[in-house]
Amino acid sequence: MSTFLFLSGSIRHNSFNETLAKFACMQAKQQQVDAHFIDLRQYDLPIFSQDIEAQSYPKAAQDLFQQFVACKGFFIASPEYNGYFSPLIKNTIDWLSRSIIKEQSAFQDKTAIIAACSPGKLGGLRGLAPLRLLLSNLNVLVLPEQLAVPLAHSAFNEQGELINEKQTFFLQQTIRKWKRIA
Repeated sequence: MSTFLFLSGSIRHNSFNETLAKFACMQAKQQQVDAHFIDLRQYDLPIFSQDIEAQSYPKAAQDLFQQFVACKGFFIASPEYNGYFSPLIKNTIDWLSRSIIKEQSAFQDKTAIIAACSPGKLGGLRGLAPLRLLLSNLNVLVLPEQLAVPLAHSAFNEQGELINEKQTFFLQQTIRKWKRIA
């Protein structure tokens, strides 16, 4: 059984995107997927710099890199910042794209689902196109299905589950497809 990682592009307390990533992880586990939520708060990554990399590849980046090398795919829920995905995701991807072991890649032959959640009416949709482009440039197969959850402040119940049954069904179907092709 292959591992799938779920992460949020926000480390804000009560983040809508963290809620979405955790909900997606739960949905995957219900489909017998070996799914794990990665809390980026646990990985103290400095802003990427080749100077830092040349001195010492950070332990947090090494640990996260090994998890990505071992996984089959990943799910990212990222907030939209000015029509783009979050700086947290960009910095994380920048560190992971640096191969600490020449024969290994954190992204080669991986599949991904991307999603966003926002209090706005577009649900973070504008940030998904540049995220898709970045991941595609790293040879990640990003599923064409993506989820943007608008009006996020009212999209989840108290248990952190999506209220909209169509969104939940879409997410379940997308995970099912992901499981088949990964």
